Amino acid sequence: MPAPSAEPRAPRSKGLVVALTKAGRTKIRYPAELVRDDGTRVTVRAPWAAPGVRDFGFVRFEPGDVFTEHYWRDRWFAVKEV
Repeated sequence: MPAPSAEPRAPRSKGLVVALTKAGRTKIRYPAELVRDDGTRVTVRAPWAAPGVRDFGFVRFEPGDVFTEHYWRDRWFAVKEV
């Protein structure tokens, strides 16, 4: 992996696919748009990918919701905003 850069990288292509895995198995894949990649943090934007509404009790996701997701190359967690 190249060394982190202080300058944001210019994306070759803004379209990408996010794949979420658990215990080595892919749970869901969905299209996203690259917003920023500074070498350490990658930020993408993606619409709600599941069909219909999903109500978890404490939060409800539905078609039209757009997520901004932040992933770090040097951390195990991600942060997602709706």
